[in-house]
Amino acid sequence: MSAAERAEARKTLAGLLAMHAAAAGALGLPLVSTLLAAASMIGGDDDDPWDAEAAMKNMLADAFGAKAAEVMAHGLSRLTPWDISGRVALDRLILPDVYEGLEGARAAESWMTAARSGRWQALPSAPPRACSRLPRGAWPWASRR
Repeated sequence: MSAAERAEARKTLAGLLAMHAAAAGALGLPLVSTLLAAASMIGGDDDDPWDAEAAMKNMLADAFGAKAAEVMAHGLSRLTPWDISGRVALDRLILPDVYEGLEGARAAESWMTAARSGRWQALPSAPPRACSRLPRGAWPWASRR
């Protein structure tokens, strides 16, 4: 790669991360959730757990105010009634989230499937899952994963 191509690549990456930070906030950037989880494991113990994500949000709230901290953490869409931060976030792109409640071999299988195929593999099952939640009165959660 030439110096001009490297400069263009850096500019493109900076633009991508800036737009995703605006849309999904700091918690939506790649590896941020993973690094905060690692900090939580290192910083806390069984008797006195510590949540790095909560500590970061509290620090931002103390420095900038509650609403500004929420926007910084979750993106500009928190200023509107339509929150898209969970849909456009890149935080689980590299190390995908495993569905809660799975244990042992099922958790490992779910993680491997998500890591191998990415987030799009959950799309075909989303509409039936949402429809199954509607009769139970889970209207706000019907569109979430």
